[in-house]
Amino acid sequence: MTTYEVRPYQDAQDESFEKSGLPDADKDDYESGWDEQMSKEEELKAMKNEDFEAKLGEATKIINFNGMMTMFSDPTHNGKMTEYIMGQIMYGYAPPTLGIGYEVNLVDWVHNPDPENFVVVSSKEIVPQGMAAPLVQAAGGHWTLYLRKENLEMFLPPEVVAEQQDIIAGEGMEGKITEVVFGGYAALGGKVSIGGRRVTVEGRGRLCVELSTGKLRKMETPERGWMLVESVKIDGTRVDTTIPTLANWFEMNDISIISESATDIVIQSPMAKTLFKKIDKWDFFYVELDGDMLTVSY
Repeated sequence: MTTYEVRPYQDAQDESFEKSGLPDADKDDYESGWDEQMSKEEELKAMKNEDFEAKLGEATKIINFNGMMTMFSDPTHNGKMTEYIMGQIMYGYAPPTLGIGYEVNLVDWVHNPDPENFVVVSSKEIVPQGMAAPLVQAAGGHWTLYLRKENLEMFLPPEVVAEQQDIIAGEGMEGKITEVVFGGYAALGGKVSIGGRRVTVEGRGRLCVELSTGKLRKMETPERGWMLVESVKIDGTRVDTTIPTLANWFEMNDISIISESATDIVIQSPMAKTLFKKIDKWDFFYVELDGDMLTVSY
């Protein structure tokens, strides 16, 4: 199992920024957030439970642990959300009762490098002192955790919530740390629309892509050389991490496509540098910039 370390309150500001993976241009904002965050740590240490609960934000429930953890600058620390959550519980950074159906509250006192895709959550429950990591013990058992927005009911459309709730009840997933396969992911293979292009996708499970060929297939667990297709956002539009989907987005935004194959796409745009940063942030594609030319490949 891949293990992870989340340290909301670092001892060394410069070291923390270096490990954050953020660009140098964000250092001033990070340091401002750091100072505010450190003052919150002292408050947490001295805070009574009822005071802590009063600081919790809007409540919602965990409905799945789908998707990938992408917040760490070291890519070896990123991976499935299920593995990230298990690691947090195992090392005392989250309560052992965490699972599907668990009620959490949004919090705003921990730095969030990717607010577009992630939120920081906590709850009234504290981590038992005998299980808590030293940092969590120092904060009286109070904890925080990064979750993807699609892991929470409040960020999903009602029809998706209803569909997932039916699957959770039918499969007995309540209280478990697991992905919830739903919608297009659950169907058998056939002709489906990928980024506006009709392609044949075979298999059962989650949509995956073979990096060497660009072939798409559904499978429960990616085989060697395959990766799970992720759902990401670019300029407010949700897209899948496939070349056809990306090509469709470029076309919809009147961005000139120079060439396109199953495994790569080349575009030309005065916005190439901006697009490079946005796509590279997903940590899925290989992205290369050459002036106003941008190449995206698996």
